[in-house]
Amino acid sequence: MVTNDSLTIAISTMYRSDISFLKAIFSESQLTSLNILVVNQTDTQRTIKAAPANIKIINIYSRGLAKSRNTALENIITKFALLTDDDVIIREGIVEILNRGFTKFKNAAVIRFQACKVGNEPFSKNYPDAPVKMMNIFGIMNSSSIELAVNTELLNRYDIKFDELFGLGSVFGNALEQAFLSNVRNHNLQISYHPGFIVNHPAECSGKDASVNKLYYVNGALSAKMFTSRRGLWTFIFFLFKIKQGKVTFKNFKQFFNAYNQGIEDYKRLKRENNN
Repeated sequence: MVTNDSLTIAISTMYRSDISFLKAIFSESQLTSLNILVVNQTDTQRTIKAAPANIKIINIYSRGLAKSRNTALENIITKFALLTDDDVIIREGIVEILNRGFTKFKNAAVIRFQACKVGNEPFSKNYPDAPVKMMNIFGIMNSSSIELAVNTELLNRYDIKFDELFGLGSVFGNALEQAFLSNVRNHNLQISYHPGFIVNHPAECSGKDASVNKLYYVNGALSAKMFTSRRGLWTFIFFLFKIKQGKVTFKNFKQFFNAYNQGIEDYKRLKRENNN
């Protein structure tokens, strides 16, 4: 059961000297009633030194959003957690919404919920209306990390982490959530979806600022991670979808395909180097 005591909301942030920024994320009642963990990626000149008992602070001096998420996972002691960013607003009733999801899907390691743009517009146009016990690959590819709540006990049991080659501040710079959910899938754990808005978020994500070439490069790397035995089929589906969208044409196909293949090769090389 998800309660105030069994839930931690972990916030990734950078270069903070105090916790005043949390007032833009949480309501006054949430700030005193919820377990909050702040991972502050910073330097020695800007660290958070004081916070109330329900707010835990970790100042670290490494970079990368995946590193921040993994630091949070290593320090969360509650059964459930939301791993999110410092540009969201936590919605009222979040505990009840998360509880409905984890009550329905008791064996889920991860549940995708819903995020909302300013003005109550859904963050995604593709949210299903009904709960989904096991998300398919297309649901995973459309997920954002701010929508994901996790059962930390299951993640810790299988030592599941975020892949630090992906996400902001990493080699590939994007696809943090897809790489993470791939790690969950590799252990045959349940990844579910449950409707219900848990956070508000700006319309634009910083991870979407990459160049077009970079996006194909990242997707190539992601395909190498997720589809070792069926990568050819996924590549065909991926480019067919982009062609139907009008984003890939005869004129630019070679350019984007080369970027995609370079991502595959770079991911495979980095994995070999990390394993040595």
